[in-house]
Amino acid sequence: MTPEMTELARRAVACNGWRWMPGMMINTGFRCVWVDDETFRSFDQNGNETYGSTDCLSPDLTDPATLGCVLALVREKHNDPSAHVYWSALFRAWAVSFSCRGMGNYATEADALVAALEAKP
Repeated sequence: MTPEMTELARRAVACNGWRWMPGMMINTGFRCVWVDDETFRSFDQNGNETYGSTDCLSPDLTDPATLGCVLALVREKHNDPSAHVYWSALFRAWAVSFSCRGMGNYATEADALVAALEAKP
């Protein structure tokens, strides 16, 4: 991941409402299959298993499944099952629509989702 994506991932993990979810890809290329407050269990594409501490992890915000999990966290935080992320052709930017309001003009889908996760409900 680029330094910018790593910083964005750290912002996401620091958000109120953040939690690790099964299916998320971590920065080491492993996919999380089990997680609690402090530890995770994951597998890579070859079936290699690893355990570790969630303190050392960043989510891979370039992974589609991870972005879907972040969207689920945004929906939970804002208590809005209709929240969605979309590309605005007019503004040539990403935006999130939730709670009868929109947040827009982000360079990437991940930027938009993290901003929505950071926003107060």
